[in-house]
Amino acid sequence: LRPLQRRGPSMILAIAGIVAAVVLLWFCCQSFRSIKKMPFADAVCTLFDYWNGNPAAAQGIPPKLQGVFWMSDNPGNEIAFTWMGVQHDVARRRFTWYPGGGCCGDCCSSRYMWTYGTGFSGWSLYLVNRLPVLKFTVDWNEDYSFGKITIWGFNFIPLCCSSAIIKQLDPEGLTWARETNNCGTPFPAGYYTVKRVIA
Repeated sequence: LRPLQRRGPSMILAIAGIVAAVVLLWFCCQSFRSIKKMPFADAVCTLFDYWNGNPAAAQGIPPKLQGVFWMSDNPGNEIAFTWMGVQHDVARRRFTWYPGGGCCGDCCSSRYMWTYGTGFSGWSLYLVNRLPVLKFTVDWNEDYSFGKITIWGFNFIPLCCSSAIIKQLDPEGLTWARETNNCGTPFPAGYYTVKRVIA
């Protein structure tokens, strides 16, 4: 009989790669199973109905930031969202959420907050947000009329080259501007108007 040879680094890497592929496949399957398709009007109502009166809804959010918002001319095929489900750090005036849903546990996941188009670009953007567990934070000024957005990869690595903001355009907070620059250059897909459609 030939003696068993010790497993080399290449064998360990191969096993780790297979395990990683299986975990990624499971994560993708879970992601697709959690998706619900519906018309725009039903989607925005579903977001509002889920969080309105929900004891898990964020506390201390100004009235102008409650309800549901439509990303009216967003070229990225994101449709609507609500702030009502964010994690709100009142002392820091910081919103935290996961537009792709996050991964696991209440501390690093979001639900019924973000919607995407059903075309290829919508699915692609969903996976871009979902697979690297992108976390978004908004740090607001004192009256919540201007917010600095930070995007975090894998829940903890800030994307330093991306600089994004959201700012209020009218006194009632019905219209907002979203602007994104990458490495100091305007990023066209990150410039769009946000409109509150359910107050």
